[in-house]
Amino acid sequence: MNTSGKAVNLEALADTMENMIEEHLYLLHKHTYEIVDIDYYYYQVVEENEEHDLYHGRLDWEKKVIEQAKDVFEHEDDYLAIPNQYDLNEYQMLKKFCNLLSEADCTSCLQSIQGKGAFRRFKAFIRHIGLENEWYKFRSEKIKEIATLWCKANGLPFNI
Repeated sequence: MNTSGKAVNLEALADTMENMIEEHLYLLHKHTYEIVDIDYYYYQVVEENEEHDLYHGRLDWEKKVIEQAKDVFEHEDDYLAIPNQYDLNEYQMLKKFCNLLSEADCTSCLQSIQGKGAFRRFKAFIRHIGLENEWYKFRSEKIKEIATLWCKANGLPFNI
């Protein structure tokens, strides 16, 4: 039971999941519920360099990032990896969205997501039928559901 009054900010978690950059490491601190975003480059700096070389010639903001990466490296068990784009399975989201459309639009939508270039064709299709905003709202809701399930699966308290 969470008696600290702290909890995962579900909006911030879902926003992080929705806007991830592939070259970054996204983690959640298990005790503070802070979302940590570290460029892989700085994590590698910590992995590959001696303590005295970590900060040499670095800007102040880089030193802060390296300090955070160092904490993650040294206290790995205190962090959970936040679900990434592969965990989200956006292709399944596309299919679910298509299935919400009228029969004719559903058929066209499902055809648009077949094969290479599926995401590009899907976006062109929803733009063409005027449902782009509805797609992004649907996608955001699904990501928030995934974030909620992830928190529950990891026994993390969360604020809505």
